[in-house]
Amino acid sequence: MFGSFLRNSCGTYPRTDLMDTNSLRRSVTNHHHRKVLLAAPLLAALVLSACSGGSKPAATTGADIKATLGIDKAGMALKQTRVEELVQVCMKQAGFEYIPVDPNASAAAVVGTTGLSDDEYRKQYGYGISTIFEKVVAALQKAPASVDPNASIRSRLDTAGVAAYDKALTGGTVDVSVAGAVDAAKAGDLSGLGGCVKEGTVAVFGDSNVTAALVKIEELDKRAEADPRLVAAKEQWAKCMKDAGYDYSDPNAVDGVIQDKLAAIVGASAAKGLGEGGKFNAAAFAPGNLPAYDAAALAKLQVEELSTAQTDLACENKFVKDIDAKVKDEYQKKFAAENAALISKAQVKLGGGK
Repeated sequence: MFGSFLRNSCGTYPRTDLMDTNSLRRSVTNHHHRKVLLAAPLLAALVLSACSGGSKPAATTGADIKATLGIDKAGMALKQTRVEELVQVCMKQAGFEYIPVDPNASAAAVVGTTGLSDDEYRKQYGYGISTIFEKVVAALQKAPASVDPNASIRSRLDTAGVAAYDKALTGGTVDVSVAGAVDAAKAGDLSGLGGCVKEGTVAVFGDSNVTAALVKIEELDKRAEADPRLVAAKEQWAKCMKDAGYDYSDPNAVDGVIQDKLAAIVGASAAKGLGEGGKFNAAAFAPGNLPAYDAAALAKLQVEELSTAQTDLACENKFVKDIDAKVKDEYQKKFAAENAALISKAQVKLGGGK
């Protein structure tokens, strides 16, 4: 709901936007600055099929801005691919092997399919938290390379080799993946990056005009969320949820609550490892590292997540969707008119929807 201008691109409100995705313990989380959205960068590939962004001239209407800059879902997927390729080159120069990660393949390895619509994803996986936990565990324990092709490369290294590999890749910050870096870049924040991940991300997003445009768009999102019409819509959403038995005052808190409940069942390390830094942490799910947990409690939480997600969607559609679209368009039209020159410069660097 109340989705960021960076994060919504298909006119719907999934919790699984791309390289969002995350949703990743930074201020640039997937939709609504949520606390965390587990595994969003990989599972976002499941909801990409209906999204596209062609190359367009400088934006003149609100709806054009993301596609114009190439930061809609499809555009960000292409940019992540480019960053992955640059990281591979950088790692080779540093003396290490790195295999670019294909989010579509990773998603398919976990849930067995790609191309789900937003509604299909919501029905099957809710917010993609407790509902995919066991699938992730199975995939990472049986075939970790199918989810992260670089897991096998790191597994062949000794302790010193792993440290050197991680330093070359991320500057030593092991929980910052390319997906997480691209997500951070969408808000113009590259300060937490290092190593080849930073080099590749800066090459794609590091232009000053791009940074300025992305920062302004992030600020635009915050202003829109504070619009009285959206504030009132949030209140109606909260009442709708409460009438259905779900006591949430803020849409941003829903998946964070489920995340906390998952951590209480499977342990903080496993819950965190499910989406750490925009990638699955195979080590957290290795046999012997994953603690025993109450399977019945997890099953109960999965039912709760699916039910909550469906109610959330119904309340969104009833009280928020149309208002959100109207307010968003108004803010973006004004933004486009006031920042036409900056948008055009940023578009040149980002290549629009290419």
